[in-house]
Amino acid sequence: MPRCSCFDCVDTRRACQACSLVPQGGGQSISPSITIESTGAPVSDGAMVPVGTSLRLDAIASADGSCSLVGEGCNSEGLRTVNHINIQSDISSTGLNGHYVEGYIFGWDENHTTKSYQILDSHNSNSTGPVHSTLFSPGTYQFHFGRRLIRPPVRSCLIRLKQ
Repeated sequence: MPRCSCFDCVDTRRACQACSLVPQGGGQSISPSITIESTGAPVSDGAMVPVGTSLRLDAIASADGSCSLVGEGCNSEGLRTVNHINIQSDISSTGLNGHYVEGYIFGWDENHTTKSYQILDSHNSNSTGPVHSTLFSPGTYQFHFGRRLIRPPVRSCLIRLKQ
C-alpha cells in the first residue's frame, strides 16, 4: 500500500475542500547484480575474486501504485516513482576498513536532466548507471543496494475564499 498524505489548508482567509485520499496498488522491489567488468561473469554471494578485479554494480528498482485525491474541487493523481538507487559497501581488508558509498544511479531524460521513473534500470540509456568498483586489497567486500522512492504530489485542492 503506498504511503500518501493530504493536509487541510484552513486559516482565517481560506478553506480547503475536504478530499478523500485513495491509494491504488503499491509495492516496490530492487534486483541487484554484480558482474566482473572484463568478462561479464556474474559474482555470486561468497565468491572469491582476485585483487584488482573491477566490478560492475547494476540494479533494477521499481515502485508500483499511485495516489489520488477524490472529492469536489480535488483533481490530483500521481504515480509512485524511483528517485535513485544507492549502492554502499562494508569493507574489511588489509587496506580500508569501514562503510563506504560506492555510488548512485539516477534516471534522466533526453536532455540529461534527472527524472524519476516507475522502473529505474542501470542497464538502460535513461540512467546514469552502472556503478563501478575495484577490489583494491585482500579482504571481504559486502555490497548493499537500496532505492529512494518518491510519493506523488497529491496536495492540490480547490481553494475558496470565505466571504
